[in-house]
Amino acid sequence: MNPEELHDRLRRLDPVMDAPVDPVTGPRAAALMEQIMQTQPEPVNVTSTPPTPARRPRRALFAALGALGVAAVGAFAFVAMRGDDAEPTSVAFSLAASDPLMQMCLPISDQQPSADASAFRGTVVDIGAESVTLDVTKWYQNGDADQVVISTAGMPIAALDGVDFVQGGDYLITAGDGQVGVCGVSGPYSADLEGWFNTWYG
Repeated sequence: MNPEELHDRLRRLDPVMDAPVDPVTGPRAAALMEQIMQTQPEPVNVTSTPPTPARRPRRALFAALGALGVAAVGAFAFVAMRGDDAEPTSVAFSLAASDPLMQMCLPISDQQPSADASAFRGTVVDIGAESVTLDVTKWYQNGDADQVVISTAGMPIAALDGVDFVQGGDYLITAGDGQVGVCGVSGPYSADLEGWFNTWYG
């Protein structure tokens, strides 16, 4: 079978080979185009769906909450270790009246406070009607309180060997038997008196 015979058989097998074809400029094509142009398209209802927010993994959420809990516990422990909420400890002494006969006092070079005496350096933080409160900056002997409260009840003025206590003043004080020592063993801070404190309580 030559190619022409094969082509002829294929044409006879094509069901639309002999179907009439209207030209694109014919009346049927024009009518179909007019119908298409006048047909209104039906509206399409498009409902937009908002994107679903990404969920945080539950494991990550628990991990974050756990980290916050650890931080809170750590902060609480830090405050507890610092003792910010602890009340300052204190000890009380009374102020003895200055000896009017100062000539009866031994020279400071001849004085030696007892081994039971307490000695400290402190700063006045409050002067009340019957007491003076000092924040302790250093204990030399027999003490570890944060504050010392000196009772001045019955005293005409809050004074130490005639020297008034003043707010913010720095003092070196010796106390024995519950009373603040006089005759020069207590007084406003000075390098000389501190030298004696180092000698007595060193």
